[in-house]
Amino acid sequence: MARNRNREAMRQGGKMKKKLLLATAVGILVVGLGVGAQTLSGSWDFNAFFIHVQTESLVLDSTFTVMYSIDSWAFTSESVFTVNGFEAQSFVADCYLGAFSVNGGIEFSSMNFLTLLTLPLQYAHSWIGASISMVGVDFSLSADHYRWPWGFLEWPCSPQTGNYLLFSASAWSDPFSVVTTFDQCGCTGICFRDVTFTVSGLTFCDAIFGASTSFSCDGFEGIHFTLEEISFPTLSWVTFDLDLFFTTQTEPQKRLTITPVVSLQEVACLTVWAELSQTGSLTIAGLNIYGIGVEAAWNGVTFYSASSLDPSRNEDVTGDSDYWEVFTITSEGDACCGGLSDFSVSTYFLASSAWLFDWGATSAWFEFGITSNFRLRASFDVDINGLVGFGLGWTLDF
Repeated sequence: MARNRNREAMRQGGKMKKKLLLATAVGILVVGLGVGAQTLSGSWDFNAFFIHVQTESLVLDSTFTVMYSIDSWAFTSESVFTVNGFEAQSFVADCYLGAFSVNGGIEFSSMNFLTLLTLPLQYAHSWIGASISMVGVDFSLSADHYRWPWGFLEWPCSPQTGNYLLFSASAWSDPFSVVTTFDQCGCTGICFRDVTFTVSGLTFCDAIFGASTSFSCDGFEGIHFTLEEISFPTLSWVTFDLDLFFTTQTEPQKRLTITPVVSLQEVACLTVWAELSQTGSLTIAGLNIYGIGVEAAWNGVTFYSASSLDPSRNEDVTGDSDYWEVFTITSEGDACCGGLSDFSVSTYFLASSAWLFDWGATSAWFEFGITSNFRLRASFDVDINGLVGFGLGWTLDF
């Protein structure tokens, strides 16, 4: 009987010790969470745009981001919703472990990048990486795992496999760097992929010198030399970029390219788009000015005008190949309730338009700060065919 009572006492004592240890662990965790520096923040960004012409469809984008940090750890969650539903979800963690900086995350997606079809939300990609600086050299290691068909427009594994692993290691000390990669397709084993040695940003004869060489599974890939911003005293308004490439993998095995770059001195309010006209590789025939822009600001209001002088270069000057000229007015200031308000109105002009002054289209965007952390916005687009579409949205920070 005494022996049984002793066993029972030992059992009860063991249970009490377990409860005490559990209570102590929970207490340490609670105290740690309470004492550690914690912050919780995030945002909700919502945009809806109704396309009236042709498709009469709704474009919807809603992104909900939550960020939580405690001591040296930072966690981020981002959820993306579209008109098709739950489209993407990602979780990211960053931290410092002594001298190491560590980053990792995982992504889920409903988009098939190869066919651009919408699928149910599935695992797509995960990664982890670490970096450290020692004796003036930055070292980093990373590993990425991709699940077919996400991540690549052309899947790197042939024949196709359902999984792809990419490992990368690098060392960098200005101006030198070396990067080597290994990969694995399915369960075939890890294989060497390539290694690249680079030097960049060196000054040579008042120009910027760079060089790189790489090796792959096929052997020596080539060596690449660049010399940028070569200038001559008698041609101060133009510089030259030299590109020399030696390779054993393609034909021709040596390629030399010299590109002249116009560097006209910009006046405070005037921008000139220009390029050199060439006949052959080294003969300059003239200077082609294909666009002029003017910008002026007054009391928080900015006016900008850009005119294309060459129809084939409209997109370079106005941002749209259909329009040869654009006028834009923008403004930013304080709203009435502690937030910021701003607007932007752009009017485009179309060659041979039947409308007054060759008007082609107008695009407007407005944002108003209801409070310091809540902003409403609206936009609309209209062209010679009528209303293109209009949009509504908001951003809430917390």
